[in-house]
Amino acid sequence: MLSKIKKILRFLDTHLLTILTGILIVIIPLYPKLPLADLIEGYIVRLRLEDIAIFLALVIWGIQILRKKIIFPKTKIAKFIKDKQLTNGEILWPMRVALTGQEKSPTPFEIAEILG
Repeated sequence: MLSKIKKILRFLDTHLLTILTGILIVIIPLYPKLPLADLIEGYIVRLRLEDIAIFLALVIWGIQILRKKIIFPKTKIAKFIKDKQLTNGEILWPMRVALTGQEKSPTPFEIAEILG
């Protein structure tokens, strides 16, 4: 029984943000915009289910960053350059040309972030 719970928790630890993203993709466009609560009486400030889901996703995302479960691409590239004992130019210039087809462009980090 305990091993099943550990397996489920490990799965959630690894895939929770993906699951929440899928839920948000479904909830935001499809769920009716019905308010759950009036936050300020007399104003049109209302709390909706999607607001709670977005807040939950942001909190979990922040926790995962603090736990170093999320690594940003710039960090991965910098770590690769350091581990392989290369210079920035040996990696970043070919990366820039490969991503844009141009020798002069924004930084490869910015391009990679835009491209995802």
